[in-house]
Amino acid sequence: NIMGSIPRATKEALRMPPAANSSVAEAFRSLLTSLTGGSKQQPTRVLLITSAEPQQGKTTTTASLAKALAERGMNVVAVDCDMRRPKLHEYFELPNESGLANILENQSDLKAELRHAGDCISVLTSGTQPANPSQLLGSPNMAKVVNELRQQFDFVLLDTPALLAVSDTPAILQNVEIANNVDAFLVVVRQAHAQRGPLQAASKLIKKFADGSAGILLVE
Repeated sequence: NIMGSIPRATKEALRMPPAANSSVAEAFRSLLTSLTGGSKQQPTRVLLITSAEPQQGKTTTTASLAKALAERGMNVVAVDCDMRRPKLHEYFELPNESGLANILENQSDLKAELRHAGDCISVLTSGTQPANPSQLLGSPNMAKVVNELRQQFDFVLLDTPALLAVSDTPAILQNVEIANNVDAFLVVVRQAHAQRGPLQAASKLIKKFADGSAGILLVE
């Protein structure tokens, strides 16, 4: 299920307000219509963003979606679940001394770690790199964080590691409480690197553990 195709954007471009008639802005408007059904008033939604393999543009997509949702007046939080290769904090120029990992290890709490990143945008960075990311991401504490964010925000964006690279995202999906809280899954793939095998394997993993709808986003 192809949900859309977007031009690739750089971190520098993301820090500038996109022109309303730009190809990037129009592509994300189309994607948001697919995700929200075109309605301006939607119930709280949790979107898990991943890729089959690394370096496909999922973090860029997460940051761009957060900005596009905020422009619609939605209160959005972007969560960096990639504790091995965190990047989301760089897009929003935020520190990453602590964050999600510290909450999951009971060293901090959600209120202390949420960072304001613009009008209607909050970011939960990955935090101190732990020794056991998969164990933390599949834990009851992670389920609790996702549930709390769902209650607080209109839209929750979970930027997760590549499905086939490490066991972290499968660990999230295997926690039934987390998987049931995710309304949709977005698998990001660069068009030039798209291969049927990895995409099929990623789709099978999602379908095995989760009931939410899944779609593919092509990055040009």
